[in-house]
Amino acid sequence: MAKPKIQASAKKKSAAKKAPAAKKKPAAKKKPAAKKKPAAKKKPAAKKTPAAAKKKPAAKKTPAAKKTPAAKQAPAATRAAKPPPSEVTVATGSPAPAFDLPADDGQRRSLATLAGQRFVLYFYPRDNTPGCTTEAKEFSDLTSNFEELGVPVLGVSTDTMQSHVKFRDKHGLTIRLLADADAETSRLYGAWGSKLMYGKPVVGMIRSTFVIGPDGTIEHKYVVRQAAGHAAKVLADIQADLERMPAEPSSTRSNALVEDRDPQVDPDDSPESEDPAEPDAESDDPAGIAEDDLP
Repeated sequence: MAKPKIQASAKKKSAAKKAPAAKKKPAAKKKPAAKKKPAAKKKPAAKKTPAAAKKKPAAKKTPAAKKTPAAKQAPAATRAAKPPPSEVTVATGSPAPAFDLPADDGQRRSLATLAGQRFVLYFYPRDNTPGCTTEAKEFSDLTSNFEELGVPVLGVSTDTMQSHVKFRDKHGLTIRLLADADAETSRLYGAWGSKLMYGKPVVGMIRSTFVIGPDGTIEHKYVVRQAAGHAAKVLADIQADLERMPAEPSSTRSNALVEDRDPQVDPDDSPESEDPAEPDAESDDPAGIAEDDLP
């Protein structure tokens, strides 16, 4: 009985032969890896600009333009032309020329308003020059003496009224200052004329003084060479005249007095350093400065 069992199991074994293993599909061929694109070549780095780029040579500086020297003022470019010299000669005993001028006190003075009284009319080059300052101060110092005689004193120059006021206030002047801006009155009295200054002919104010009587005639005429002492001389002459007047009319007196001092060697009119003269039609032009009033 055992044998048949063995056969049966043997059959089972043979029956159970494993089916042949299914052939494995050949593995799919791997696609060859895509060739990597060659890395893009890096652009060569831009050359660095050298930190200190060569500086362009500094442009040569254009030499500063030479300053054009200030044009010299033409003597009469910005102001009225200087009047020509007067050809008038006023003699003692002759009628005084008529005038009408503004004064530093805001009033006017004229031959007509002064009629009936004796007065002194003196012409000087300009305000605030030493000679003119001396002359004005000396007349002012003697104001009370002149007033006792009833004689007012009037100074005349071509300075402006503003200049006259400053001149008066600075020196405490007590005489009246008249402005003859166009030199017309000065010319009528022959005080504006030709003269020599250090040997050179010039045109300007000639320092002159006139004493005019109550009847309007010239009693005294002075061509002043030295400012110092002139006022006292004029006062003394008037006093002497009044003492002898009843017996000696003015028409018999001597002609013009020329004081004996050479203006070209007179040192009393060097400029005042602390206060230069006010500019005016005369003071800016050496040709119009009086002999003893050189700025």
